[in-house]
Amino acid sequence: MKALAPFDAADYLDDEATTTQYITAALEASNTDVFLNAVLKLLHALGVKLSASPIYS
Repeated sequence: MKALAPFDAADYLDDEATTTQYITAALEASNTDVFLNAVLKLLHALGVKLSASPIYS
């Protein structure tokens, strides 16, 4: 059986219309985890690097 390539939604968030639809669908899901995942994917698509270190000491 042939292995499938991993899917990353960030690869398809390349224009404003698609991004708007993606975030709107995540908001309509009424699930905080879905929305936060969508925001993280959007940040990834925009090239934002996130750090796991705390902001406050």
